[in-house]
Amino acid sequence: MNAASFLLSQLESGPSATDQEILFMMIAVGLGTALVFFVIFYFLTRRTTNDDEDERFVEENGIFGRLTPGLANVLPESEKENQDFRLLLRQAGFYSFSARNSIYAMRLVLFLLPLFTGLYFGVLFPEFMLQYAGVGIFVGAALSVIPRLYVYGVRKKRIEKIRSGIADTMDMFGMCASGGMTMNESLEHIADQMSEYPELMQELRILRRQIELGSLEQACMDLIQRVNIPEMRQFSYLLMRSSRLGSQTNSTLIEQADHLRAMRRHYALAQANKTPTKLVFPLMFCFAPAALIMLLSPSLMTIYDFMVSKEGRQISENAEMISVNADTVVGVDLGSADAGGAAGAGGGGE
Repeated sequence: MNAASFLLSQLESGPSATDQEILFMMIAVGLGTALVFFVIFYFLTRRTTNDDEDERFVEENGIFGRLTPGLANVLPESEKENQDFRLLLRQAGFYSFSARNSIYAMRLVLFLLPLFTGLYFGVLFPEFMLQYAGVGIFVGAALSVIPRLYVYGVRKKRIEKIRSGIADTMDMFGMCASGGMTMNESLEHIADQMSEYPELMQELRILRRQIELGSLEQACMDLIQRVNIPEMRQFSYLLMRSSRLGSQTNSTLIEQADHLRAMRRHYALAQANKTPTKLVFPLMFCFAPAALIMLLSPSLMTIYDFMVSKEGRQISENAEMISVNADTVVGVDLGSADAGGAAGAGGGGE
């Protein structure tokens, strides 16, 4: 019995008071679920537009507008967890003030949506209420992890893109330093030229602004915290040493850039050497069965054709007759042995 037939039967037969309550509850849950879908779709489409007003609205209020802070704080977390998650967001490139609230609000919505859906089907089919509720809770708990996993994935891809452009940054910084440009001028020039690496360009511009507003050491330490990889730490320490000691770092930067490129080549070779090992299981479970089918199919078809032919049936019948005769001979021998044993026992008794 599906939902449509249930509703039609209730409308035709004139529902009782209890049935009316169930009907109104189903309608309310359905409308609530549709409203949640509409809100998610509406704000996601607003986020993908290029209108500056819509982008400012999302940046200031979050993905669900003014409801975002309330939805984000329904599931509380400790202060340390909040700080760790804010650091994770910064490492992933989410510098908006509302990024944390948007992720937490989406987590709550992804948890409640399957839960309400399970309760909705539980009301439709009361005999399976516990099963639907359990499935809704399980699916909601699984979906609520997706926003955090998404942030982890964005951070990983972003760090790899930044790592691929640090060697060029060191080269350009060394050339700018040898040309007599100041550190701020060098950073501004490099950021303008690094359009191929937008993530690294964003970090360099943030570094330049922090140097203008504060100290170089604090700006470099904050950069290390945002992009915590060995290459960026090396670059930041070179900048701090140059500022502290007043020494020229152009040759050192160029040497380090060559060293980073050599490391990248070794890393690429290591990944290439791992490829045959990673292909073992796909080959075994995907290509090997197909190859076996192609190789064994002709032999199996030949055997099948022979077995269904006249000669094959004759051989099968002969084998069955031999088996029956062998069973008969064995039975006769066992019967003779039993009779002889009984006669011997009778003679001994006399």
